Parts: sequence; C-alpha cells; structure tokens
Amino acid sequence: MVGFFAVFVSFFNLVPQAVKIHNGGGTHDLSVSSFLSILLAGILWFVYGLLRTDWPLIATNVVQILLTVYILYKINMSSSTTPVDGADVV
Repeated sequence: MVGFFAVFVSFFNLVPQAVKIHNGGGTHDLSVSSFLSILLAGILWFVYGLLRTDWPLIATNVVQILLTVYILYKINMSSSTTPVDGADVV
C-alpha cells in the first residue's frame, strides 16, 4: 500500500510541470539540476525494477523518465532560443 502511494506521488509530481510547459508556460524558473537528479533517480529505480522483474515499478519509472526527458528537452530548447546580451530575435 505504501509503495502504491509513493508511486502515485512521484508520478503525479511531474505531471503539472509537464502540462504547464506543454501549454506554453515558461521554463526559465525551472532548475536543470533538479530535473537531472530526478532523471537519475528514475533510471536507477527502473534498473532496480528490471533486476527484480517488478513490472509496476518498471512501468511507473518509464513514464517518469519520459516526462523528465520531455521537461529537460523543453528547458534546453527554451534556453537555446533566448536572446544573448539583450539582442532582438528576428
């Protein structure tokens, strides 16, 4: 029971961020290092799930990894289109 609650909390922790970004919200206030640590944790839990053949753990962390990669991708795309030194974007 505790495991299912932990999965629910960790999974739905990323959904609001991904939805906000997808709907056009900015990424300038998001921390890359935080999402990199979430990604690392998800990968490690995924590997642990594979070693135990624990399909709920595997499936949950695949979704978590995908959401985190999406958020990091959007952060990266946002930072690469930001004007440098106040230059205007044409």
